[in-house]
Amino acid sequence: ISTGIGGGLVLGGRLYRGGWGAAGEVGHMVIDPQGPPCGCSQRGCLEALASGMALARQARRRLARGEASSLAQAASDELSAREVFAAARAGDALALDIVQGGARYLGLGLANLISLLNPQALILGGGLSQERELYLEPAAALARERAFAGLGKEVAIVASTLGDDVGLLGAAAVVREGLRGRR
Repeated sequence: ISTGIGGGLVLGGRLYRGGWGAAGEVGHMVIDPQGPPCGCSQRGCLEALASGMALARQARRRLARGEASSLAQAASDELSAREVFAAARAGDALALDIVQGGARYLGLGLANLISLLNPQALILGGGLSQERELYLEPAAALARERAFAGLGKEVAIVASTLGDDVGLLGAAAVVREGLRGRR
């Protein structure tokens, strides 16, 4: 969960790639069919609603409509999710509303994953996963509440301990697995 939202499914100790190699594109689950456009040409994808880019885009849009916020000081084209979270932590009402909305959408996406896959754990990485109090914990709480038949009570929802290199490490693991398969 960073500028975008991606994923990987580890089933039976192995990376699951799906029929055409695209399994794990959780960022493109449609959460709100009437939601904002996504880069994949759909509307209302989790990535378009809950990623860092989505939160920054929403802040820019709401500031352009004239909503009051300490974020108005920032250059609109350069406003980032980092600034939105900083303003939310400082008590800015607009920023807090945006962050809480993103956490709701993330929670719904996680609930869908729990209901569909019944996983032992959801391990969330990327910059926004480090925003535990404002983002990860509310999203996890909603996911636990909304998942099918109490499955949310059983699943561990945790932030990765791999830091900002999680994507790079995942890519390296995929390459290593591919090389092993050629032997």
